[in-house]
Amino acid sequence: MVLPWHHNFSLYTGLLSALIIMPGYSAEQDVDIIATVVSTTCQTEFSDNGIINLGTVGMNYFPDNVTAETDLAGGKTFTITVLDCKDNGTGVSPSRLKIDFKPKSGQLATGNLQVFANEDEQQPTGAKNVGIVIFSRQPGETPFNVLQTDGSSRSVFPVTPSSLVNSSWQFYARMQRVVNTTPPEAGEVKSSVLVDVHYE
Repeated sequence: MVLPWHHNFSLYTGLLSALIIMPGYSAEQDVDIIATVVSTTCQTEFSDNGIINLGTVGMNYFPDNVTAETDLAGGKTFTITVLDCKDNGTGVSPSRLKIDFKPKSGQLATGNLQVFANEDEQQPTGAKNVGIVIFSRQPGETPFNVLQTDGSSRSVFPVTPSSLVNSSWQFYARMQRVVNTTPPEAGEVKSSVLVDVHYE
């Protein structure tokens, strides 16, 4: 089972923007546009070139009581190394490193926003009701799912300017039953994930 990590994550654009359109009923309406340009992105390197092969598991790997928050064996650890971070003249001294994991498709698993969807689920050979979860596994820290229950990121780590460059961050990926009340079906599982690394 191969979990290909799309290689666009090595240096994310660093441009984050939001378009907020206020609801209204008139044909003429003001539009507020709010944008943030982030110049504090980091160059990164991924273990195994970002390809994570989770192997094969049996159907007994998916018991009813294992949730997307359960730190369960049977997956694979991978490392993200921060090689270089640019401040581009901002003068921002790093105090927090944010590592955001997002589905390349833009959609998390239906029924569980802490699970990355199986891109092959609709294929005849794709596993049903099975996705991928990713956990932060930093030494000395309690492991946690990188996604909150609403699907937003929660991988934020305290850093100092001297500890940031050439720092390595451990993560763990495994398969997860998407909805525990529905039995999984055997097949292939694949998920492509984009990773945005920047500091604040």
